[in-house]
Amino acid sequence: MASIPLNVITWNINFRAASTLDPLAVLPSLPDVVTLQEVKLEHAAGIRERLRNMGYATVYSGHQDAPGKRYGNVIATRTQLTSSDPAAFNFPWAQLVAHARVDTPCGPVNVVTVHIQNGSGNGWKKIDSLDALKQMVLELKGEPLVLTGDFNEPRWAELQDGHIVTWGQDKYGERWLPWNTWTFNGVSGSGGRWDNAVRWFFESPDESGIRNAF
Repeated sequence: MASIPLNVITWNINFRAASTLDPLAVLPSLPDVVTLQEVKLEHAAGIRERLRNMGYATVYSGHQDAPGKRYGNVIATRTQLTSSDPAAFNFPWAQLVAHARVDTPCGPVNVVTVHIQNGSGNGWKKIDSLDALKQMVLELKGEPLVLTGDFNEPRWAELQDGHIVTWGQDKYGERWLPWNTWTFNGVSGSGGRWDNAVRWFFESPDESGIRNAF
């Protein structure tokens, strides 16, 4: 069977309410899949209703009893979808990961959307989240996968020798290099570990199977 394009929009709505979807509603052609990050608990019902009125089925990863983070992510599709629980991968905050299997004319496609929290406020839990996401991607390798989200990476910096610059690097003279050691809330680690955890998603397609849209 010939492949069929799947049109996807991903969007960190930054805790805004359903009205932030106004630009989506006036598109001449709606995307097949919409993924939203940083959807607050109190806005989730209104956002999902707005999407349903546009013809989408939705899942939401946030829930009232989840510790620590009072928000989640939304996956919305114009076909049938089935939610999958990411808890087995030991994310620090599983509510920041949404995973659904989406029916398409070519068979089911995994859609995963994540909000990887920033390092400045969450320290090494950011890298723990990336490590958990890596295991999830490897578990799904061999199956069709669309991975979207806000990674809070890489740095907003020019490519260096054709490679991204990560928050595991600092500038030494004219070169970006991994920093030595950083301790946050009693947990220490190296810039090399941080850099490698990020780079795997952007620059290791042979192992990850990920082809980036950019």
